[in-house]
Amino acid sequence: MKCWICGSEAKTGEHLVKHSDLRMLFGKATTQIPLYFNRDNKPIKMQSTNSSLAKGTAKICSACNNSRTQPHDKSWEVMSTYLQANLSKIKSNGFIKLKNVFPGSKSKDMLNIHLYFNKLFGTRLAAEKTPLGVESFRNAILGEVENPNLYIAFGYWPASRKTAGITKIHALELNGMPATVYWFYVINKVAVCLNYCTVPEVERLTRNSWKPSNIKAKVKYVEFPT
Repeated sequence: MKCWICGSEAKTGEHLVKHSDLRMLFGKATTQIPLYFNRDNKPIKMQSTNSSLAKGTAKICSACNNSRTQPHDKSWEVMSTYLQANLSKIKSNGFIKLKNVFPGSKSKDMLNIHLYFNKLFGTRLAAEKTPLGVESFRNAILGEVENPNLYIAFGYWPASRKTAGITKIHALELNGMPATVYWFYVINKVAVCLNYCTVPEVERLTRNSWKPSNIKAKVKYVEFPT
């Protein structure tokens, strides 16, 4: 199989929920105490957080998995840890102060986070039937630049129990054409909305979202309906 990013031979499956997020939330899984990965509201039994069941079927090569995208993974790991540790305060304030997460490096690290979720989005598109192709997602990673149509929003997910997973990919149409394609990445009570929007001038479609080119000192933290 070819790497969907660079076209090289590929054998690595990308976690659709980051391995470190699963370990942080659930600890070590065993055959006696299994985990259930929630994909599209369907629980899937796993015997470890490294299970292939938690990975996308589209592959990436070792170079893209390691040297090319590892900084993106690490920046999200820092943000994810911060969100989980400070959830009550962030939810109360309604925003995240980026200097508290990435002192002196918010622009680079927020681009990395954008590219991390760009990679997850592209991994899903390469394997699932959707109205989008992977070109813009591939180009963003190869060029180390933002995907101009990918908007991200952080928010509270009112989970009643520990949960981790991804939702289905949804699409909204305007005048018969897909205007926005979106889905949610969920780690317990923290969720990330990934929104590929082709008509950002329709302000309601990207409200409360950010991308690297419009990052300020803080980003909004909203409440998502389930």
